[in-house]
Amino acid sequence: MQKLPPLRALQAFRYAAKVLLGYVETGFQELERGGALFRPDSDPGRLTVATVLSFASRWLVPRIESFQRAHLGITGAPALAYR
Repeated sequence: MQKLPPLRALQAFRYAAKVLLGYVETGFQELERGGALFRPDSDPGRLTVATVLSFASRWLVPRIESFQRAHLGITGAPALAYR
């Protein structure tokens, strides 16, 4: 483990943040890789949104067409949870 050089508090914080950033990024990349193992549809161009019917019908569905026009490479539809 690296020891912090004798710096002022803010400089020490910045140095520590730079050192830790690589570890944090690696950790998130590993979480993403692990999570991908359990996704039934690992197509990066597909978006799945799980929501309740009232939100989907009043807000989400009216906006899907404009979202798809703005993001041509993404396909998908809401997965509704009836409760």
